[in-house]
Amino acid sequence: MPSQKHASRRAPLIVGTVSTLAGLKSLLRARRIPCHIVEVRFDLIGMRHFQETLRLLPRLKKKKKHILGTFRSHREGGRLRLSDAALAARIEAFYPLVDLIDVEASSKAVLRRFLDRAEIPVVVSHHNFKRTPPLASLKKFVRGVMRRPETIAKIACNVRNPKDLDTLRQLLHASPQGRVAAVGIGRMGPLSRFWLPHQGSVLTYGYLDRSAAPGQVSAEELAKFFKLR
Repeated sequence: MPSQKHASRRAPLIVGTVSTLAGLKSLLRARRIPCHIVEVRFDLIGMRHFQETLRLLPRLKKKKKHILGTFRSHREGGRLRLSDAALAARIEAFYPLVDLIDVEASSKAVLRRFLDRAEIPVVVSHHNFKRTPPLASLKKFVRGVMRRPETIAKIACNVRNPKDLDTLRQLLHASPQGRVAAVGIGRMGPLSRFWLPHQGSVLTYGYLDRSAAPGQVSAEELAKFFKLR
């Protein structure tokens, strides 16, 4: 995991998401990758390219970027419908090749399996594509995640208005610094990617090849804004 000195309110860790095989290959040729962490969305790259994606990861590591492995379940925006057993098997395949993984809280058996393994940090994520949940509900989610060391609670929800955005601000101010990431999707999603890190979000997400979520901005825009060199 990158040093926590980056986790201040003014210096979030920028996660650059790659969701196509062509995009991943282009990173291997790039002289500069505008993020701290590269998130490889295995579910979007697809099963047809799964083995090839695994073979490319050691080359990506040579770029001196931390790698976040994600295979999003269909319950929370993933492309493929897999059982929990199949989802866990996919994560097991890339687990030795990445520096941290993302597992949704809704995939309870899968999450428990990798939390108990406790070899690399786990981003425990919760997505709500329809609305921003009440503050009390979000605080409960964060408290549950904080019971485990080396976890980051990630909340991605539909931010429809300033009130929703302020709910995420309140959550960050009430949470342990450096342990919670909040991002907005939808109409006010782009604003959230720049503003919430100043409120304490340890991670902010942008795309490296093509947008993987409504309201996502490019990693290059985030790198320029946060003066990543």
